[in-house]
Amino acid sequence: RMETLILSNNRLLGGVPRSLGTLERLRLLMLDGNQLSGAIPEELGNCTNLEELIIDMRLHGNSFSGSIPPSVGNLSKLSILYLSNNKLDGSIPATLGQLRRLTQVDFSENQLTGGIPGSLAKCDSLQLLDLSSNLLSGEIPAS
Repeated sequence: RMETLILSNNRLLGGVPRSLGTLERLRLLMLDGNQLSGAIPEELGNCTNLEELIIDMRLHGNSFSGSIPPSVGNLSKLSILYLSNNKLDGSIPATLGQLRRLTQVDFSENQLTGGIPGSLAKCDSLQLLDLSSNLLSGEIPAS
């Protein structure tokens, strides 16, 4: 039944429990400003009502590593996705192009590699895309 889970700006350690993926009614998940680490669980892709996912270190930081799970493309109601200031690597999943409601994406200050997926052009509502301070290469998509 939980719709909002805000655990920002604490001293939480360890990883994000995979069991959060069972919170199917979850609309807002904020884990920023902690000392969380490990991979972002693929199971978060089961939270299909999620509108905002904020996992960054705007204050004193998380250290999420690994890649951005492709299952993020299942979050069809997502409008805000902040994964900045972590240690995420790998490529940006093309499945982000499935998220037509996205208005803000911030993946800055990570170690993401590869190109910018052309599928992001399908995100008609996108107003902010911050990919600064990564290891991206290739061409900027035309659209």
